[in-house]
Amino acid sequence: MEPELIQHLPPNRLLIVDGPDPTAIRLKKYHTPEPDYLLESYHAQLYTRILMHASGISIDECQSKVIIYTNNIDVILIAIALGFSISLQHLLIKSRYPRAQENCFIDVKSIIASLRQAAIDPICVLTLHVLSGCDTTSFIGNISTEKMFNCFFKDPHRYSNIKNLNCIPPPYKSITACAQLLIDCSSFGYTAELLDELRALMADVRIKDRARTNVASTLPPSTSAFNLHCLRAAQKIKISIDCLDSNPTPPPLLQSGYENADIAGKFKIK
Repeated sequence: MEPELIQHLPPNRLLIVDGPDPTAIRLKKYHTPEPDYLLESYHAQLYTRILMHASGISIDECQSKVIIYTNNIDVILIAIALGFSISLQHLLIKSRYPRAQENCFIDVKSIIASLRQAAIDPICVLTLHVLSGCDTTSFIGNISTEKMFNCFFKDPHRYSNIKNLNCIPPPYKSITACAQLLIDCSSFGYTAELLDELRALMADVRIKDRARTNVASTLPPSTSAFNLHCLRAAQKIKISIDCLDSNPTPPPLLQSGYENADIAGKFKIK
């Protein structure tokens, strides 16, 4: 870092620069750069480093309030899931509300308190987001993230076991609760106990609809396919909740719903 650039920093402000390697550097006006060993990390993702920095600031700098500027939904939901573990009085996220195109402040600690008062584990919001699908796991066709959230919050205690999806491997009760949530998200109107049963019922009706040219894309995943989706989701959730650890060990991909690709060192979804 060029010394003349450091002098452009505001007085009495601390800037932390880190990545892509594990090192973190503290920059202050009129001071020489120095390493910050507390914030060194081997995180592969930027969004997990941010929460580790917030936790480090609360410990090392004795701060009671941290504001994170981000529109990244992963950062917001990880903050809600783990905010109770960060020793801050106030953890705020400044974000742009997409529909109104206006800045808003999200009071993470207040959201956590409301969830816990309703006997809902805050990690459930992160689980719902990952379970609904993303580019690093897999997607569930025809079920939006918003629909999954709405279905969950209508009866959160019915699906409370989804909170344990972060375990590796995830317990049977957790995968069953996730499958039940997906079944209940369906607006098909038939009662089914298993995804395979729901899939068969929907296929039987839609295959008779001559106007449909692609029936398969409208069906929910099979039970076995969804179980693999849950393994991938569990792996991503585990990486997210381990973000306060500077040197986390990610779950092995080959045990998390992935398999070796044709290119050496690469993996693909099963």
